Amino acid sequence: MDTNTHNLHFSDLHGRAHVVRVLTADGHDWHLHTTIDGQSFSKHCHNWQAVERTLTWLRNHCHEPLTCDAAAPRNRSGVAASIAAALLLTLASTVASAQPVIYVSEPAIRFNAAVADYANMHRRLERLVGPITLNSTTESINRSMQALANAIRVERSHAQQGDLFTPALASELRGSVNQALLVHGFTAADVWESERADIVNPHAVRLRVNDTFPWLLASMMFPCVIEALPPLPSELQYRIVGSDLVLVDVHASLIVDILPGLLDDTEGMPRQEGGSR
Repeated sequence: MDTNTHNLHFSDLHGRAHVVRVLTADGHDWHLHTTIDGQSFSKHCHNWQAVERTLTWLRNHCHEPLTCDAAAPRNRSGVAASIAAALLLTLASTVASAQPVIYVSEPAIRFNAAVADYANMHRRLERLVGPITLNSTTESINRSMQALANAIRVERSHAQQGDLFTPALASELRGSVNQALLVHGFTAADVWESERADIVNPHAVRLRVNDTFPWLLASMMFPCVIEALPPLPSELQYRIVGSDLVLVDVHASLIVDILPGLLDDTEGMPRQEGGSR
C-alpha cells in the first residue's frame, strides 16, 4: 500500500492562513488532520470531493468549536442562496498544492500577459468604486459588484469568447487538465458527479462573456484541475460548468471568458442546443 502525505493550504473568513495535513493510501481514502487555535480536527474522506467540502466547511467554521471527524455539509444550498453569499465564500483562498504545472508556451505567455492586463484594469476600476471586503454588508457588496461589473463592461464592450482562451491555449489546457484527471484517477464523469452532489444544473443558464456569473453553478474545483491550469491573480478564478471552463472575475461576479469542452470525455454529457455557451 502506497501512502503519501500532502499539505493543503486555505484561508478562513478572517484572512488567517491554515494548513491541513492529508494522508492518503493508494490515492483513495484521505485522512485529514489540522490544529486550529489549539483545537485538533480530523476527518476521513473517501474522495477529493469530500476533501474539498471539508475545506470549505473549515473556512466558514474553524473559528467555532471543532469536533474530530465532524461531518461537513454535503451540499452548498446555504452558500448558493445568493450571489453575495457565494462571493464572500470565494474571497477565501483557493486550495492548491505546491507543484502546479508550469506553462512556458507562447499561447500561455500571452494568456498570462492578458490576465495581468485585466487585473490591472480591474484594480484601477475597483479603486474608483471601492473594494469589497469580508466585513462588507450584503447590500454594500451588491452595490459594489454592480458598479464594478458595469465599469468593466464599458471597458470591455467588445470582449468576445476566446479573447483570453485562444484556440492554441485551449488545446493546451484541455490536454493538461485531462492528463491531471487521469494521473489522479479521475474522469470527466467524476467532475459532473461533483456538480450533481453540489445541486448544480450546468444547463440552467446560457453563459456569455460579460454576463453575470451565476454562483449557483459554482461547484467546487478539483485541486488537481487547479494545479493543471495557469495561475491567476486573486481577482480571477476558474470554474467548470458542465464540460466548459469559465474564467470569472470574483469581485465583479462577471464572466471574463469561456473555454468550451475543456473535458475530453463528453460521452453522456448533454449539451445545450445552439452550440457552446
